[in-house]
Amino acid sequence: MVMGITPNCSFELLSNIEVDVSIDEVLEAIPGKRPLKKIVAPLEQSLMAACKIWCPRAVYCWLDIKQITAETITLALPSEERSVTLNPGFSTRFLAKAETVLAAVYTLGSELEEYGASLSANRDFLGAYITDIIGLVVLDKAGEKIRTLAENRAKALGWGVSPFLSPGSVHGWEIDDQSFLCSFLPLETIGVKINKDAILTPFKSISCLIAVGPGYASSRVGSTCEVCSKKDTCTMRNH
Repeated sequence: MVMGITPNCSFELLSNIEVDVSIDEVLEAIPGKRPLKKIVAPLEQSLMAACKIWCPRAVYCWLDIKQITAETITLALPSEERSVTLNPGFSTRFLAKAETVLAAVYTLGSELEEYGASLSANRDFLGAYITDIIGLVVLDKAGEKIRTLAENRAKALGWGVSPFLSPGSVHGWEIDDQSFLCSFLPLETIGVKINKDAILTPFKSISCLIAVGPGYASSRVGSTCEVCSKKDTCTMRNH
């Protein structure tokens, strides 16, 4: 937690995001090219078990912009006379047309991760692997809910939306800045913690910023894959 900033601004909580996951979606998310028919049966079993366990949730708020420079954006905290400055670096260019931004943290939660760890401890490595892939799909579905919030706000205002921006994932926005992005959101309400290295736990948790404004042409939150710091190795590109 960054000292000097109180997590005191207005926020909204999504305590149990409803998602539907199909077998085909899980199969599509499995990286590499291999015979997948052999794992359909265990995948069905894993999906039946996982859907009773997963509990994705999110916390978010809308923030007005005080200032944008070439590499920083300063956001006003609505319930106090203070602000926070983020340093997206190169990726600040995606925020240049913003009138307001959606700041959010969403998580798969610890429940499914703990279940997967128990499978691994019992040497059910295939089940643990499939459960991990299912978790990634569920996390992406939770992210869709956040992206839809931004798209709906933009639509109501007759505006457009920026790409999806997350510290440590896009070019120029270092993971250290995740501490600042998370500092004004009550992470404890969704069971998330951030450590001194700015890493979120549970592991499948993501912080993000999405801008809306009249200068954006897109009505859909886009991908920043082309400037992503992991674009050459990511197995989830454009997923």
